[in-house]
Amino acid sequence: MTPSPALAAVFGDVLLCLGAGLMLGALRDAAGLALGDGRGRCFCWDVLTFILAAFVLCGFAAGASGSG
Repeated sequence: MTPSPALAAVFGDVLLCLGAGLMLGALRDAAGLALGDGRGRCFCWDVLTFILAAFVLCGFAAGASGSG
């Protein structure tokens, strides 16, 4: 049976993910305020935010995994 990770490590990972999501949301809102909001721009910002979120998530997973 594999050992479970420590509760503090799991809580730290949750806080890191929440912080990354908060930063991405703030970046998207700041870009919307700076460049204006419109249907096309909102779609583009949403797509770019999704791509950035996937990049951050994959980077976090690669850094946190044992094999890298």
